[in-house]
Amino acid sequence: VKAIAGNFTLNVEVFASDLAKFVAEAMRVRQQTVKLAGGEVARAIGICLSRLRAIANSPLSQSGVSEALTDPDEFQVSNRMLDSFNLGGSLANLTTLAAQAGNSEADIIALVENAKRLAASFSSSADSTTRQLLRSRLEVLPKRGTRTLVIASGIAAAQLLECWIESDPELEVVADRLGQKFDIVAARDAIAEIEIAAASPRPFGHVLLLSPPPRDALALLSNPACPNKAELLIDASSAKFIADYVDALLEAWPDAENGRKRICEVVSALRSSLKGDVADLPNFDLGDPVKAGIQVIDLTGQSRETSSSTLEITTVDGDIIHAHPKTIFVSRKPADLERFEYLTGKEIAPGREILVPSAR
Repeated sequence: VKAIAGNFTLNVEVFASDLAKFVAEAMRVRQQTVKLAGGEVARAIGICLSRLRAIANSPLSQSGVSEALTDPDEFQVSNRMLDSFNLGGSLANLTTLAAQAGNSEADIIALVENAKRLAASFSSSADSTTRQLLRSRLEVLPKRGTRTLVIASGIAAAQLLECWIESDPELEVVADRLGQKFDIVAARDAIAEIEIAAASPRPFGHVLLLSPPPRDALALLSNPACPNKAELLIDASSAKFIADYVDALLEAWPDAENGRKRICEVVSALRSSLKGDVADLPNFDLGDPVKAGIQVIDLTGQSRETSSSTLEITTVDGDIIHAHPKTIFVSRKPADLERFEYLTGKEIAPGREILVPSAR
């Protein structure tokens, strides 16, 4: 499906995945448990979904993932990347928490068993499904007249994609043009990469998004710096989630705000691309049931800043931190597991890791 808004053209292809119906069931159980155990059960379900989604969108089986991402000289980095695919550990944690889920315990145990079955299926079928889809897209990139930025869901997914391209004999021509005709980047870093390239003699003229997280996809596609030609290859569950996410977002998005019209075109293309059985799944609810389990960490009283203005920082677990713009945080330096630096609240950008006290 092609969406056109002004000079912007977006090609969308949604591919079928058994993950879609599982996600709908997992979201239902998550809503049931969001107030239990301080939100720990719901967060554990969210982490399992993230891990299973990584496996479903991987071009390699799990043994191939481990081989590609394991570096004996950088074992700390390797462990961190492999954790993105560590469904076993996440499911073990969820199983332990099931006893705290009251009437939902049986639903959680069933969810765990279904996740194990799906993970085995995704891993064994990667060669004939996801890999073939990605290969067909990648083989076109060296032939394009403009540079392409390939956007993976996260850092580990981007690294895995590079490792696969460089090791697969069938992609030798593609590997030769990596860094010349196209680059690969994690979704959270895409806007920065596009803006840097725009100021150089070699700007990106095309973006290829591979099942990106909803927030990062919308931030990029609505950004004025985004190239006018974009392509979205996405699994059905992610497409459904992004479409529902946009519907909730548009309710609070002023009509005149930049990017709104383009995003309306994007969600229309997504809806058109979804198969009937996926489109009929229950909506992924982003409202009060999910918000009810959040932890609020108030750091405003620990700052010397006297201004009444405050920042609201949302963590990947859904917790909220209240701080002043001059509140001091400790943050890990990007791409460095050993070094830390001080940042003020106003200097924190999405994706930065910060150390904060527990709400408990």
